[in-house]
Amino acid sequence: MSFGERLSAFIICEAFKDRGLSTEYLDARKVIRTDNQFGYAKVDFEVTHKLIRDHFKNHGDVQIITGFIATSESGETTTLGRSGSDYTAAIFAGALQASALEIWTDVDGMMTADPRLVKKAFTRPSDELRRSDGAFALRRESNFPIHHATGHGTSHSYLD
Repeated sequence: MSFGERLSAFIICEAFKDRGLSTEYLDARKVIRTDNQFGYAKVDFEVTHKLIRDHFKNHGDVQIITGFIATSESGETTTLGRSGSDYTAAIFAGALQASALEIWTDVDGMMTADPRLVKKAFTRPSDELRRSDGAFALRRESNFPIHHATGHGTSHSYLD
């Protein structure tokens, strides 16, 4: 299931290198540890944050990182579930104590639902989006596909 993700990230990394950018491919399985619950794996944040921080201490190039995949303690590939790539971004942001995390979609702003599916969808005011717990409240009210644990990736970090 992760072959397409790994191949895509590798191709993008190589395309950037071909254009003279200093990039490095990072398979998230090297740094994200989970239990063995394939499809809905639970992240071991203590181990994962250390692995991510150690990796970035030793790698200065821009990292092109796979999303939604991880590795269990036994070395098996696991997946983080629906919107696991958003969750992966939050895990890295939390581990690296990023000042911001941006997740881009194919709609303008944070919508109450997918406007392709819900004709009455509208953009939520930005003051409702300041904290990860606000994103959880929006998720419960909408069909916006945010991973159930995306906020957990940042909840013990310095993100506001």
